[in-house]
Amino acid sequence: MGLLGSTGCDPAVLLAPDHVFAGTTADGSLATAVGDFCTALGTLNPNDPTPFADGRRQINWDGVPDAQSAPFGFPGDFFNGTASPRARGVVFATDGAGFRVSAGPGNPSAAPILFGDIDPTYPAQFGTFSAEKLFTASGSNELTVHFFVAGWRCR
Repeated sequence: MGLLGSTGCDPAVLLAPDHVFAGTTADGSLATAVGDFCTALGTLNPNDPTPFADGRRQINWDGVPDAQSAPFGFPGDFFNGTASPRARGVVFATDGAGFRVSAGPGNPSAAPILFGDIDPTYPAQFGTFSAEKLFTASGSNELTVHFFVAGWRCR
């Protein structure tokens, strides 16, 4: 909480018992686990800067524009906008070279999907529970996720 406290943003923290949601794409249980997780979080709220007392917001990687998808970099604060539809309240950071979202099918730069631009064998190795877009830290195996009240510009 040091980062949030140092910026003057102090959202309420809800502490609850740990609960594990697990599944794989191999047996199809990942979609069920994701659905169970979403149900536990509550109603899907709109992606505008209105604060809500409960519910959840979702990040739709498949909606990331081609200009911010591979082979191009992805701005870590893309989903921390102060207006719809980017007001999700999340910032991604890494100690590596940056953050990337894989290209979607039919992208104008003809980049391979599922990070095939990084390694041509990746599309055969990665499974998804939605469309083709994935995300990763580049140049690091660590990714830090900072959550904020959507619409606030905490830094």
